[in-house]
Amino acid sequence: MNGWSPLSSQNTDGALIENIPHQMSAPFNALGTSQSQINIEWTVLPDLTEKGGCEITSYHLQWDKNSDEWFDIIGFNPISLALATVQTLDVQGGITYKFRVRAQNIHGWSAFSDSVEIKAAQIPD
Repeated sequence: MNGWSPLSSQNTDGALIENIPHQMSAPFNALGTSQSQINIEWTVLPDLTEKGGCEITSYHLQWDKNSDEWFDIIGFNPISLALATVQTLDVQGGITYKFRVRAQNIHGWSAFSDSVEIKAAQIPD
């Protein structure tokens, strides 16, 4: 045994503990709707802290198809880094649909965002 080394310098930044991402904001409808499609976008988590300390590997968007169940649109399988999509299947004018999104990093999935209701456009009476 040769003895002790000098002490390292003090860590003033604190420990960086990686974990799952924070809950995301609800998706939104930026471009409007039509009778047969809904445009959905979402905002990325703004900084590495909210991303759980590491990069996002996928986003997962779901909708309710105007029912009491949730259905995948993108991102659960296969993974997706898209930040927008256009939903055209099963969309009917005048019907309100719910959407929610979550993020994944190497540690797992965040909780889903609050859901948002988006009404598909319809022909005026």
